[in-house]
Amino acid sequence: MSTPVKTYIKTCESTSAFANELKIYQLNWQHCPSLVSATPPLTLELGFIDAIPYLDVPEGFDASLLGDTIADFHLLTYDGKHSICHNDNQPRNILWDGQKYWLIDFSDIISAPIEHDLSHLFLFWAEELDADSFAAQLRYFIHAYNKHITIRDDVMAVSLNYNIVRFDNRRRRYSKVSPRSNPDRICNRSLLMRMFH
Repeated sequence: MSTPVKTYIKTCESTSAFANELKIYQLNWQHCPSLVSATPPLTLELGFIDAIPYLDVPEGFDASLLGDTIADFHLLTYDGKHSICHNDNQPRNILWDGQKYWLIDFSDIISAPIEHDLSHLFLFWAEELDADSFAAQLRYFIHAYNKHITIRDDVMAVSLNYNIVRFDNRRRRYSKVSPRSNPDRICNRSLLMRMFH
């Protein structure tokens, strides 16, 4: 007799969010929760993932493995320039279960250059990591990601400029403050800009 799968119910905020979530879960990707059932217009039953936000892991995160995981997500729909981008890859939407990374919450997905997703991801690191860790994790991630898809410096530069404005506006709008007071955030952002300009 098999053990019942632990599930949870997600109620989407809109019919478009429901459609976006369903689009990804129907791909049966190995790094997102399993789709158990879908009840339009707003309700999804998903497999429960016993994991925590990856930036909350005390020993840090494996940037190379995360690079492989994010590349694998982009490759699901990559056409040589664009793919489905998560578009909200904040730390709570990337989980670590002790063995692999999971992506959740696909309500804001868009079709965009892969650099759109990556630049947004790196801005969260810039907020949280000290300068040495930030530089090292960037190198590990980019090396791993580029084995699957080549990051284009010119597109990354445009994406960074766009996402810095978007990131800062969203932080102001929702009064988000980094849980760690990070004196290196400006230095980290400067490194990002130098790398891709």
